Parts: sequence; structure tokens; C-alpha cells
Amino acid sequence: MYNQLRFRNIKIKLCKLLGFIVVLSTSTLLLAQSQVRMHLPDNLPLKKTDNTYLDSNSDSPDNTGQRARISSLTRQCKAVETGNTAAFKTVLIPQKYYAIPIINVHADWMPPEPSNPDSTIVGIDSDGDCVRDDIERYIGKLFRDKDQQRKRKYLFEYAKWLGIFIKIRHWSIETTRTIYRNLYKAAECVRRIHGDRKETRALLDNLFAEFHNTHNRSVRYIRNNAKLGGWVTRENIPVSCR
Repeated sequence: MYNQLRFRNIKIKLCKLLGFIVVLSTSTLLLAQSQVRMHLPDNLPLKKTDNTYLDSNSDSPDNTGQRARISSLTRQCKAVETGNTAAFKTVLIPQKYYAIPIINVHADWMPPEPSNPDSTIVGIDSDGDCVRDDIERYIGKLFRDKDQQRKRKYLFEYAKWLGIFIKIRHWSIETTRTIYRNLYKAAECVRRIHGDRKETRALLDNLFAEFHNTHNRSVRYIRNNAKLGGWVTRENIPVSCR
């Protein structure tokens, strides 16, 4: 009787051990498969449910998933600012006994106020410089004078890459990282020119919030930013602020 109980206990322990080994093997296999999927090349085109490739539009991968070069990302972008005149100025209209100030007269290179700036995720860019018109005017009103051109320059650059970042919702992983590097460079130049202080950090935070002022823009940024998860780099990103 004692031997039977002992044999039964050994059998139960062996079954538990075998079950643990099976669970461990399955978990290891699933982990290995997930890691393989994580490291698959990101240049594979996304497919619809009917196995047809997505067309090249605002909701499709860049160049059908291929890594995009910086030149291709900014090929259509004109110079953000073509003159060194003040972004906004006050004009005095002379009358018989007094002068009437007209506020917020903008420079020729500054785009007009868009009637519906939030009609699409990418917004209105009437002058083709890859910076939304409402954001360009927002920056111009913060730094209105002609001697503040350099202070505007990299804020425009920062806004340009924020716009490119949410332009489509299927950037490849490598292109997402390229855009993020350029966001970092622009932000670093803002810190160098404006001074690495609390006010400069608030300036960047406020511009970021002003840019993502709708639900769809925020969601697009969050989804594209999720591709940076797990990305750890020690690379030395060269920054040149002219």
C-alpha cells in the first residue's frame, strides 16, 4: 500500500514537471516568433484584407513601405521664409486729427489666415512650405520683428517635421526614425538659439500642443510614435544651427 501511494505521488510530480516543460517550451516558441516578427524588414508593403496592395495616398505606406530619404520627404517644401521683414507689424493709418493703428498686418511671405485650418489632418499649407498656415502665423505672432528671423527659423523647421510626421499613417519604421531625428535636430537648435531654459521648453511644449489641436491629429501622432517603442540608440546625431 505504501509503495502504491509513493508511486502515485511520483507519477503526479512527473506529470506536473512534464506540464511545466510543455508550457515553458510553448512560451519560448511564442516569444521567439514575436521577436522574429518584430525584426522583420519594414520595407514590406501593407496589404488590404483582399490581398491587394494599398495605393500611394495619404493613408498608405511611404513608397509602398520603402524607406524614404530626407530629400524625398521634403522635395516639395519651399523655403519657409523668403524675406527678413517682420512677420507682423502695426501700420498707422493717418487721419485728420489722429492715426488709427491697424494690428497684425503680415509680411508678404506670411500666408493669410486659413478659413478652415482643421478641415484635414495635414491642414492648409497655401504657400507650399510644408508648414501649416495657422502654425506659421502662430509662430510669426510670437516673434513678430524682423530681427527675430533666426528665432522663427527653427520653430518653423520643428513645425515642418511635426507635419511630415503625421502626413500619413503608415510610415515605415526606418522613416519614422529619420523624421524623429530631424525633429530632435530642430528642437535642439531652438534650445541653442533661444537658450536652454524653462521658457524655451515651454515654447516647444506650447507649439507641440498647438500643432496637435484636434483629436485626429493627436491620434495620428500617437500611432506613428508607437513605432518608436523599444528603439534605443546611442548614435551621435550631428546638429548644425546656422
